[in-house]
Amino acid sequence: MASLPEYARDASADDATIFHGREIRGVTGARGGVSMVIHLSLANGEDPEGWTSGEREDYAGWLSDRQRRWRDGNVFAEEGFAGFKVRSVHWSPYDRVRVVNADP
Repeated sequence: MASLPEYARDASADDATIFHGREIRGVTGARGGVSMVIHLSLANGEDPEGWTSGEREDYAGWLSDRQRRWRDGNVFAEEGFAGFKVRSVHWSPYDRVRVVNADP
């Protein structure tokens, strides 16, 4: 992403070239056998499953995994992603190759 002319080290996204996504680890039944999914969401503020204010404030996608803050279900729920812990991972209409789909 850093090679894109309009890329900035912040949480901005245009929902076309740069988008919001979160890596969710420990997902039982995730396809590919890695127990991890990528959850894509709109960045325009109208997506109820979009980034929480804490995710926008803490965004540091350019850092290594060891340097970034990782959230679990409790933290997502505390930050306003109300249904996070009770929802199953589902296919997103924004994911045309279905990488976020998890087997039930």
